[in-house]
This record gives sequence, structure tokens and C-alpha cells, in this order.
Amino acid sequence: MSKKNGNSVVPRDFLVDMPDEAPALGIDPYSDTFSWRDVLPQNYINLDWLEETTELLGGNPIATPARIVVKPVIDPEEREPDLTAKIVLEFEESNIPALVMNRTRCTLMTKLAGTPNPARWVGNLAGMRLELYAGAHRDFSTAMQPLFRPAPGQGQNGNGHPRPASPTADMSEEDLNKELFG
Repeated sequence: MSKKNGNSVVPRDFLVDMPDEAPALGIDPYSDTFSWRDVLPQNYINLDWLEETTELLGGNPIATPARIVVKPVIDPEEREPDLTAKIVLEFEESNIPALVMNRTRCTLMTKLAGTPNPARWVGNLAGMRLELYAGAHRDFSTAMQPLFRPAPGQGQNGNGHPRPASPTADMSEEDLNKELFG
């Protein structure tokens, strides 16, 4: 048996029992659009989040790189937090979690941004949007994982590769090789 609460149906077998001194939820748990993710948000993109989001959207999510952060990625379920530095790509869209960069993603970003220096990635991609998709990169691993590529409609250079918004075309081939390979 259910009862009406505004525009929502409130099931009898679902209860929100928060103490008065607890902070406000900031969500309507009786809304038809309520999801467990509203209470336990995803901090980082994983394959499950990507597949679920792609299904909900009817296509791959598109995101705009906002910044790169080097920080530990702490799993709240771990007893001892791993404080090892990770490279994390954050997006302008507040509904898209950050993406922890592994070797495959760093290599893809190096090719896309034209530099292995993470401090320059977002600047070199200014204005470029990325399509997030589940895939396996043939050069690194056959395991499915969240990857990215330029969103449809982004410019490409004469070689068919994505063109960074802040082109490295101003650099000589010698300078670009020094940048890429030290």
C-alpha cells in the first residue's frame, strides 16, 4: 500500500529516518527520479558508472576537461588508505565524476594534447569536449575500461588525429619531440 506525498508515491516499505541534527539531505528521496546514487555518489568514473550512464543517456556521455589534479585516490571501503599519488582528470560538468588516469589513459591524453606534461593537458585541449566510452586499447590491454576520444564534431588535423584547441603546430618538430620524449 502506498500513499501520496505531493507528486510522489511513498511506499510503506521505504523509510527515511534521519535525526533532526543531521544535515539536510538536499534531495527528495520520495521522488520518482530518486536513485541510490543520490545518497552514495560516484566520485570516480568506473565501468559500471559509464555503462549505466550510457544506457540512461542513450549514448556516450560528453564531458569538458576542467583540470588535472595529482592526489591520492582514497577508497572509503579500504581500511588503510593508499596515499600514492594519482593523476585525476576532473570535468566541468558537475554530474560527471572525475577520471583516474592510468597508463593507457595517460598515453591517449598525451597523443590528444600533444604533450606528456599533465600540467598542459587541459590548456592544450581548451574548448575540446571528450566522449567517454567503454573500450579496450589495442596497444595496452584487452580489458574493457573507461576511455575517451574527441567528441563528434571536434576538429582533426591533416593526419586524421584530433586537433588540440591550443595547437602544437607552432612548435618545430624538434621541439615537439623534446616535449614528448624528453
